[in-house]
Amino acid sequence: MIKRFLLAIMVVLAAISCGQTQSGQSSQKTTSVSDADEAKVLVYYFHGRMRCQTCVNIQEVVQTTIKENFKENPEVVFLEVDFSDRANSDLAEKYEIAWSSVVIATEDDHTNLTDQAFALVMNNPEGLKSLVVKETKKFLDK
Repeated sequence: MIKRFLLAIMVVLAAISCGQTQSGQSSQKTTSVSDADEAKVLVYYFHGRMRCQTCVNIQEVVQTTIKENFKENPEVVFLEVDFSDRANSDLAEKYEIAWSSVVIATEDDHTNLTDQAFALVMNNPEGLKSLVVKETKKFLDK
């Protein structure tokens, strides 16, 4: 019970702080939505114009995890999506995105890892990496 309460507080605090500071630019190349047409599994990192350090860390961990574990697999693509851009509004609506989020999706199904990502990224990034790999492989096997 206490663990759930603490997790809820962490998620709320992260959500509040996400709108407080401007993030730096990611140094890694990001695939565009149009480049992902052939992929079976899409790993989305959604964000707005303003991002907190936790949000930036989530993107870095997830993006690096996909690159390290699925680099040779064209069926898996990482996509960074600014949900505040009107061009991405349909995609954000499809996955019910309201703030920084991690979604792993196929054409027919998806899972939202946002709560777990915020809970793990600062104190257990290896746990987040393991979760992303496990969930991505689950979608590849479908």
